[in-house]
Amino acid sequence: MLDYQKDFISYALDCGVLKIRRVPVKVRSHQSLFLQYRLVQYGAQLGKLGHFYAQALIQSGINRYLYGPAYKGNSTGQRGHL
Repeated sequence: MLDYQKDFISYALDCGVLKIRRVPVKVRSHQSLFLQYRLVQYGAQLGKLGHFYAQALIQSGINRYLYGPAYKGNSTGQRGHL
């Protein structure tokens, strides 16, 4: 795991955006990690999360598209482009 990925997980946990819990999503299927962007409270938090998206984009070599998670995540994806 790269440093920026570790930093993202740490920051998302600190902000309360990343939730870890076991919730059934389909029959015999569970999801354990949730990114809840509705819990972002400040523009600076959104900016820093967008910075992690930008690092992932640069690392991947893709230079055309960036999609964030639904709702507030869309603005995170846009922030990553800035």
